[in-house]
Amino acid sequence: MLSHTLFLHENRLSQSLLSEVATLLLKTGLSLKEIDCIAVGIGPGSYTGTRIGVAVARSLSFGLNIPIRGFCSLLAFLPPAQGHFASLLAAKSGLFFLLAGEKREKRLTIQQANLVTDAELQKTLLLADFVTARRRDEFCHTHKIKEFFPFQPDPQNIVHALQEPPQFPFETQSQLLYLHALA
Repeated sequence: MLSHTLFLHENRLSQSLLSEVATLLLKTGLSLKEIDCIAVGIGPGSYTGTRIGVAVARSLSFGLNIPIRGFCSLLAFLPPAQGHFASLLAAKSGLFFLLAGEKREKRLTIQQANLVTDAELQKTLLLADFVTARRRDEFCHTHKIKEFFPFQPDPQNIVHALQEPPQFPFETQSQLLYLHALA
């Protein structure tokens, strides 16, 4: 059984995450001992929130002796559209965090997950059927794109992506994307 929860934590994740996990377990009728795997968003996103989420997931994984799998948090915000996608988040460094891949019904493959320059982003955007970001104005208006969608939370994207074998170190090591270079 796959189960997830989506909630607003209002920058109080350290106070609410464990109670949300307990609530999710109650809703599913599962006990902690019945969990056989944990998946956790490893960024990009709120640095403190991501660290808290990963710390709790790692602690549960260690304590329960079960595997953990990290995923790029941008997966959660892909729209219902299908095709080649580019999901991006502007970084404070002037670069962009880019998640690119292909989304089909019940299947999501990731081909790229890394920081890119504006020039590198342009090349990817030309190949994308759709682009998603917080806002259209977060990336240069000179970029030509076919279709734009603002971020729309849809945890089902994560479920589909986790069906694919891991291909990036952050997926198996649950390392924060902020702290490690991506391959």
